Amino acid sequence: MSSEVAKRKYILYADDDPEDKENIYECLKDINSEVDMVFVNHGLDALQYLQDVSNFPCLILLDINMPVLNGLETLKILRQSKGLSQIPVIMFSTSSNEKFVRESLELGAVDYVTKPINFNNLKQVTEQFVARCD
Repeated sequence: MSSEVAKRKYILYADDDPEDKENIYECLKDINSEVDMVFVNHGLDALQYLQDVSNFPCLILLDINMPVLNGLETLKILRQSKGLSQIPVIMFSTSSNEKFVRESLELGAVDYVTKPINFNNLKQVTEQFVARCD
C-alpha cells in the first residue's frame, strides 16, 4: 500500500466471493467516494492485514460464510484484541439467519446487513458504509 493510500480513510472488506467484491467496488467508484476499500479473502487474511498496517480502517465489513476463518470467528478475535476492538464491524452477508444476526450483535458488531440483490440497493448500502467513515 502506498503511503498516500495509507493515510486515506478506507474500509476493509473480507469476503471470498469475487463477484460480491467487484460489485461493491463498482458502487464505490460510482459514488465517487474519498474512502478507499481494501479487499481480503477471509478472516485470517483480514487479521494478518491489520497486523501489518499502521493506519487502521474506519470500518470493517465481514461476510459470514468464508473459508479458513469465518466472519463470526473473525469478529470474536477482533473484539478480544486490544488494538483492534474499537474498529466498527458490520457483518455483511447473504444470510438473513436470525441466529447469525443475534450472535453477530452479541459479539460486538455495530450492524448486520443482508447483501442486496440489485445494484441500486447495493449502491445505497455502500453509501451508508462510507458515511460511517465521515
